[in-house]
Amino acid sequence: MVAEALAGRGWIRDIQRGLSLPALLEYHCLWERLSSFSLTPSIPDSFHWKWSSDGNFSSSSTYKAFSSILRTSLLWKTQAPNKCRLFMWLALLGRYWTSERLHRHGLHDDPTCALCAQEGESVDHLLLTCVHSRETWFRCLGRFNLQNLAPATEGVVDCRQEEGRESP
Repeated sequence: MVAEALAGRGWIRDIQRGLSLPALLEYHCLWERLSSFSLTPSIPDSFHWKWSSDGNFSSSSTYKAFSSILRTSLLWKTQAPNKCRLFMWLALLGRYWTSERLHRHGLHDDPTCALCAQEGESVDHLLLTCVHSRETWFRCLGRFNLQNLAPATEGVVDCRQEEGRESP
């Protein structure tokens, strides 16, 4: 199909009139990219699905990718200050250099939490399940009589493990 669309610039026929300025700019960029592109018929097509570790498409990897994108896109629409949104975005992506992550990369000997020394120090542990963070949540929320919203130890799931991705 790609070969058919590129042959004689057949893909251009699919473009309709009345395009907006951004669409015209995107069309121009596509035209520039495809003008120097040529296919080699002797090489078979290959497909690599970037949302799974093995490169193969699956419905579950698609669901996980879109749910992750949806979570982060909703985060950027909140009214919180930018520094708070950035903090939460990095936490959702698991990009903080916790003891577990440092240990996984061979940069730290002990993956356990420095605060409680009971579990591995992951982002989720530091923010939700560590006894010290749970106590902090309970006290902060208690000022507004919302203690019932404090994180519980049961039912907390690491989003990155659930989605089958491991943060680098």
